[in-house]
Amino acid sequence: MNAENQKATALKALGGGWALVAALGWGLWAWSVLTDRTREMSSQAASRQSDLERISAERDQLAGERDQLRAQIGDLQNAERRLMRTKEEVAHLEFLRVRLSEAVDRAQAQLGGRPAPEPQANSRVAPPPRPSPPLSQQQIRTAQEALTELGFGRLDADGVIGPGTRAAVEAFERARGLTVTGELTAGTVEALEEEIGSSLR
Repeated sequence: MNAENQKATALKALGGGWALVAALGWGLWAWSVLTDRTREMSSQAASRQSDLERISAERDQLAGERDQLRAQIGDLQNAERRLMRTKEEVAHLEFLRVRLSEAVDRAQAQLGGRPAPEPQANSRVAPPPRPSPPLSQQQIRTAQEALTELGFGRLDADGVIGPGTRAAVEAFERARGLTVTGELTAGTVEALEEEIGSSLR
C-alpha cells in the first residue's frame, strides 16, 4: 500500500511538474508574442513620428519658400514700377526734345529771314502720359475694387498689379480714350478717381 501511495504521489508530482513546465512554456510564448507586438508597435510609432517630423520639415521649407517668393514678387513689382516710370520719363523727354528742336528751327528761320520749317511728323503725337507717382498696396487694392465695380473685370483686391489688373486697366483706358498703358499712370488714376468720385491716395 505504501508503495502504491508513493507511486501515486510521484505520479502527481510528475504531473504537476509537467503542468508547471507547460504553463511556463505557454507563459514564455505569450511573453514572446507580447514583446514582438510591443516592438512592432514601438517601431510603427517611431516610423509615424519620423513621418510627422519629415512632413513638418517639408511644411516649414515650403512656408519659407513661399515667403521668399512673395518677397521676390514684391521686388519684381517694385522694379516693374520703376521701369515703367523710367519709360514714361524717357518718352516725355523725347517729346520735349522734339518740341525744343522745332523751337530752335523756328528761331533760326526767323533770324535768317527763312520761312519756319514744317513740324516733324512725330511731334504731332500727343505727349506721353505723365510719370505716375508710386502707389501703395492699399491704393492698388482700392483701384482694383473700383475697376471691378465699374465692370472692367473680376479682380482680387490683393494690391498686386498682375496680368488681370493690367488687362482691366487697359480696358478702362480704352473706354475712356486714354493712352493705353496697362499701368496706373497719373492720368489713368485721375480718370479712375473721377469715375468713382473719390481719391485713391
